[in-house]
Amino acid sequence: MRDINEYEDEDYDNEDWEEDEYVEEEESGLQTGFTQVPNSILTDTNLSVQARLLYSNLLSFAWDKDFCNPSQIRLGKNMGRDPRTIRLILKELEEQEYLDIYRYGYNNPSIYHLHVFPPQKKFKYLFNDTLLKKSIAKARKKAKKRSTQEEKKIRTKRK
Repeated sequence: MRDINEYEDEDYDNEDWEEDEYVEEEESGLQTGFTQVPNSILTDTNLSVQARLLYSNLLSFAWDKDFCNPSQIRLGKNMGRDPRTIRLILKELEEQEYLDIYRYGYNNPSIYHLHVFPPQKKFKYLFNDTLLKKSIAKARKKAKKRSTQEEKKIRTKRK
């Protein structure tokens, strides 16, 4: 076995090292980001594997908030499932009290309020509820605006 001091004496040429190329490949994998999932979600045997994956997917949309509003079509594309399956998994998460779903009309994405800790413990939210309420109010305004625009289109077509 060689002594560590022997390595210090040797002169290494930088061209021989492929470390720079390896670092570039490693960084490119992280450019798309990563998501931290609580261990309580990963180890909860009451949830199906698909429900755990969907919850982590919702966490990736939420980032530093405790709510998000991706469409079920978008969630389905991320998971390789159709929207109907996503609805069933969302229902499972809602029944297990891992999230609350706020629906706002047809063709409007729902707002998913994620519970950070499992339902057996007291819920602790990352942010105060005013941020969530503002987001819900904004979604309602958009839904109203869309419906009034659609009504105007229908009225002009009838004339």
